[in-house]
Amino acid sequence: MQPSSDRDALVVSRANGSLLGLSMANADDSPAPQPEILAAIKGNVDVVKNILSEELGVTLDLDAASIEWIDGYINRNREAISEATRERLIDIFGSFLGEAIIQNHGGRWALHEGALGIHLQGKSWAFPFNKVEKQFKHGAGDSIRSFYTFVPKILDGSLSAAKS
Repeated sequence: MQPSSDRDALVVSRANGSLLGLSMANADDSPAPQPEILAAIKGNVDVVKNILSEELGVTLDLDAASIEWIDGYINRNREAISEATRERLIDIFGSFLGEAIIQNHGGRWALHEGALGIHLQGKSWAFPFNKVEKQFKHGAGDSIRSFYTFVPKILDGSLSAAKS
């Protein structure tokens, strides 16, 4: 999937800090991202839905089955995708993953030490852009599907957030 020039993904500013997928940190002082960033995230979700539907005949929603499909897409195509396309896909798939987490498990977009992530509750955070980037770099061992399924376990206390 390569966004065409008239439907390019909106670029979401993401920090190049650590590649944590989930972490524990206070969110009390964490500012919300600018409205333009939130609009870009929503636009990226639409890009994923529309392009995959038009070009590949795949209907995606913000649910576990769609995250699983994107996970497989990354694994199947990660080595054949150019660096420029990879960067765009990290932005659009990270937006999609983040919105799926928020819609199904709660949380809100916020900035933590300059990184855009999702404050889940208390000290629990998820960083979907970083996780998508890790899967593109390392493959199935850094699966966004696994990441997505760990979020409710973090929230119900059955699993502590750890560096992933």
